This record gives sequence, structure tokens and C-alpha cells, in this order.
Amino acid sequence: MSSQPVLSVDGVTTEVIVSGQPASSVVAVDGQPMSSGTLPLVPSDCGRWCIVKYCDQLYPGLIQAVENNKVLVRALHPIGINKFTNPRYVDELWYDKEDFLGIIDEPTKPSVRSRFVHVQNWDRYQAMLDA
Repeated sequence: MSSQPVLSVDGVTTEVIVSGQPASSVVAVDGQPMSSGTLPLVPSDCGRWCIVKYCDQLYPGLIQAVENNKVLVRALHPIGINKFTNPRYVDELWYDKEDFLGIIDEPTKPSVRSRFVHVQNWDRYQAMLDA
């Protein structure tokens, strides 16, 4: 029996369900980068990291479920520009396909002692939001 990988930020641990598919910095459909409003997800994408838009802000999070062009995401809490931590309370919301921006690599800590994580290529996602 294999153990599930976890993300631990600021003493809060989140279990990650791995779907067996490697994440990429941006999801591509037929070789073309995915744009906002496209939702080529299937239930096996649960456990992958993504970027969603809520109230004109971007949030990285773990996909918990996919149903009827909507995705349930457990989002991280922003504490600065491209700095995120686990929220004190679980923050799960259903997002429409228009608010789903894409699959990302798992957020990483900039250093071993860091209490937060950051997202690679954050400027690219911010530019998608500003466009």
C-alpha cells in the first residue's frame, strides 16, 4: 500500500491524491495552450493542482471533483504576491468553466524554512487575468 503525498504549509497538512498523470505548467488541448473558459477535465483529474479565478483574484488549489462543466477546488489562501498558505478553515468552492484557468505544477516552497508556497510562472496567469 502506497502512502499519499502531502503538502504541508505553516503546520497545516493537506493530503494530495495523485491521478498518475504528470502536471504541466499550462494544460494544452490538441497542442494549443488552454484559454480561460475551457474545461477539458475528467474525474480522474482529482488531486491535480490548478489555478482558478474568484472575485478578480487568482487562487491555486487542488481539484477535488469534476462534474457538469464545474470543478470543486480546495484553494490556498494568498498572503502576498505569489505567496500562498493553507487557510485556517477548508476553502472549497465549485467553479464554473469560465473561472478555471488551467492545470499547474504543485506549488513549491522557495526555501526549506519557508512558511508559504509559490506558483511557477505566476506572471503568465496574472497576465491571463488582466487580459
